[in-house]
Amino acid sequence: MKYYSFMSLLIVALLTGGDAFSQISISWPVDKTVFQRGINNSFWVAGQCLISNSDYQLQYRVKPINLETGFETGVISIDWTTFEYSRPYGGIFSVQVYVSPGMYNIEIRAINNGFSMASGGVTAGLGEVFIISGQSNAQGVASTLPADPVFKGVVSDTRDEPCDLKLPPFPSMFTIDVGSKIGMRGPNNWCYSRLGKKISQNKNVPVAFFNAAIANTGLKNWIDGINGVATTSTYGQSICSGNVGAPYKILKNALNYYGSMFGVRGVLWHQGENDAHDEWAGLTTSAQYQSRLNTLVSTSRNDFNANLVWYISRASRNNETSGSFQPTNPDIIAAQNAVAGSNKYGPQTDNIQPLRPTNSPHFSGTGLLDLGDAWYNELSGGNFTANPSIQANAFPQITASGNGGSVTLTAPAGYSIYRWMSGQYTRFDDPPFATTQSITVSSGVYRCYMAQAGNKNVVVSQAIYTPLPSGSFRMSAEEMVSTVDYGQILHVSPNPANDQVNIEFGVNSPATVRLEIVDERGAIITTIADNYHAVGAYQYPFDLTNLAAGAYICRVKIGDLFLSKKFVKLNR
Repeated sequence: MKYYSFMSLLIVALLTGGDAFSQISISWPVDKTVFQRGINNSFWVAGQCLISNSDYQLQYRVKPINLETGFETGVISIDWTTFEYSRPYGGIFSVQVYVSPGMYNIEIRAINNGFSMASGGVTAGLGEVFIISGQSNAQGVASTLPADPVFKGVVSDTRDEPCDLKLPPFPSMFTIDVGSKIGMRGPNNWCYSRLGKKISQNKNVPVAFFNAAIANTGLKNWIDGINGVATTSTYGQSICSGNVGAPYKILKNALNYYGSMFGVRGVLWHQGENDAHDEWAGLTTSAQYQSRLNTLVSTSRNDFNANLVWYISRASRNNETSGSFQPTNPDIIAAQNAVAGSNKYGPQTDNIQPLRPTNSPHFSGTGLLDLGDAWYNELSGGNFTANPSIQANAFPQITASGNGGSVTLTAPAGYSIYRWMSGQYTRFDDPPFATTQSITVSSGVYRCYMAQAGNKNVVVSQAIYTPLPSGSFRMSAEEMVSTVDYGQILHVSPNPANDQVNIEFGVNSPATVRLEIVDERGAIITTIADNYHAVGAYQYPFDLTNLAAGAYICRVKIGDLFLSKKFVKLNR
């Protein structure tokens, strides 16, 4: 009888397995998502394992990430833990991850007899989530931005659609850097990278900001938006090109979308410079300001969540001193104090950088660092723990049934609005594929948005690839795994190899691509690429000379889909 080493068997399998590769999709959450910490201190990771004709178990592992550098700390918070003991129907999976506040790399793998068949990972965590609102000193303007060390744990959405009154597209998160835009409307990092950095440094949690502020707005404009009236600033500027519902609809969308899916600590409100001018001009009064701001706060709670916390800045510096105008306005400050007294206080900002440009209220340079510090000092006075936070709404888990040429996908019951979308990257307001709780399909990628008719707080499912992977019988770990072709390719050649391999893959739609070499334990050996790729075919050579002989996995993430291919480094 002949005995063969595992290496010999694996080489034979690789040489006879053609270009088959394994696939896994992790489509919720997206990389760099921050969920609001709170009572539950957990979040869901969901997707689909697309391996065909094989049984497997699904496991997850959790490793903390340094908030300043974005790199793993080398510690394992939760080692490989099985959450599916046999292949789930259609490979569809979800797992609730319980962790302490912080940022983590959550890895998912499919294993058979201890051998990793497919793997992927997503970066997500628990921290502080804020919605920004107000006028230009909340939104940010073109200004001198001081260089300040960036913390990788301070993030936002890449969305940049300044006056779009639709709900945002499916999120794509990124680190806020100097000059980075803050979705939905922030033209740059303004004071928020500084504020986020201070929170991360001192509270050891990641931070997410979503900007729903609009320049040149007085509180009358926000009330007009609530009432569905096209509105114009007292300076004669049309707000959002006359789109009815602005500016309030943009704040409401941010709450119903980001606040619903990620949770939120509260609204950071910085506004008053416009109304200070109007009060001096006899166009508004302190009492009107107080009444209008109370109406805005109560309307947002009715439209989103009754427990929504508002942090009210005290801001009136306009620096328009011609005629009877004065740089600051105590009447507006008094109104803001009255509203903040029944809500929460934001910073007093009139004395921050008082020498601003004539006829301008805007901060710049080191004044933005001072503004971020002022926000932090006010928020950190017990406000992170003493005030209730709003947790993300429950993640909706999709189920599947049926075999052969069609499959029925079913969203959970309890919602009044269902909007199925075809494709990975979609938005709630796109024309839907279907509006029923269940759909029957044969091929494609589908995701369901769900909401209640009253407040329209939105939740979204993971992406489901069809046709579903076939078969469920057990194979030996040495056998190559076949998969359904979802329009992606991954080749590694030569295989086995001595000195170098060439890695080839295709990108069908523009996406961020991450290309990694992983060992059999799931540890990342090196990251070859991690950036945006346009549509096309790509080839990367990889030098093997520094690798020990053995089996490795080439893993590429294209959008939410991970493709992996085993290869062997031979002894020379």
